[in-house]
Amino acid sequence: MIQTHSELEIARDQLKRVESALESLKNDVLEVNPKRFELMSEGYIEEIRCLRAQVDHYLLGQGRIIKDSSEFEIRLEGKKICLGSTRSSLITSILDNFRRGILSLFVTASENADLLASASGRRKRWMEVLSDPPVIALEPGSVRIHLGVPESSDLFHEQDIDLFKQTVVLLSEGIAWASRDDADLSELNLNAMTQDRLKHVLLNSVKNLAPSRNSDVEVVSFSGNLIDGQGVLQLTKDARPRITNALKQLSHVTQPADIEGVIREIDLDKNTFTLRERDDDGADLVCNYHDAIEPDIIECLDSHVIVSGSLQTNKKNGHQTLDVEFVELLDSGEESSEG
Repeated sequence: MIQTHSELEIARDQLKRVESALESLKNDVLEVNPKRFELMSEGYIEEIRCLRAQVDHYLLGQGRIIKDSSEFEIRLEGKKICLGSTRSSLITSILDNFRRGILSLFVTASENADLLASASGRRKRWMEVLSDPPVIALEPGSVRIHLGVPESSDLFHEQDIDLFKQTVVLLSEGIAWASRDDADLSELNLNAMTQDRLKHVLLNSVKNLAPSRNSDVEVVSFSGNLIDGQGVLQLTKDARPRITNALKQLSHVTQPADIEGVIREIDLDKNTFTLRERDDDGADLVCNYHDAIEPDIIECLDSHVIVSGSLQTNKKNGHQTLDVEFVELLDSGEESSEG
């Protein structure tokens, strides 16, 4: 993103060079092989579109206005990521994962009096609305999504908005931890993290915001007024395996239960699925999961997996259920998209 006059001049020089290269390509290839020219020119055209958008954005002075009103910014970066050409599904996916993460943290942390004291006894609807903040703007320079804070309404009040802000800060602390190359689970010591389940929800929420191995997005950056003290936080594709390892450690540290089987009969309303064809020849097992890992559960439907979590056994009748914290795809013939 262009922020100074010198950067403007650099962008203009880049634009001239790319346009010159495209013109040369056109002169050499278009008449000889139009189809080949169409394929070879795609990258040049996309770069020209991005550079022109950045120049126009700077000259119109929109950046400062947006930045001043932006509470939370999510920036998607990659060679094929540019406002005007990036697929809408990619943008809606990252926003939906952000919403799910905030909502999961809201619901899970509602049992923690220190973090969400006023949430006790409240209906879930206000959490759903607060977890879906308004989009303030979309900016060029890769794709930059600016989010605001919901205004007070009949469903929630100022103290609830403060809780929303605290939850965003909590999510950003998880992002900060996952962004480090030397991240160690023992260093994830947050004041609000008094429950292991809350740690699971936080890590899964952060994992879903990180770019997957096959994604066009290479880096997802986070900044804004709500996390101003932490600067710009970045998640690369390396963050996912780091978080996955932490989730495995966390599951094994608590009440470990690793069960192999095939995921069947997902109930999206009850957040449950049935694990059948178990490797230990056990009975069909009803599994409960939280919203943050729902994309993983859906992706693994009818697949052979290892499900990790806390196994609950009724002492009277021996009935068992599993509170799922992590799912690992085992099918050897397929590659997981990791969420």
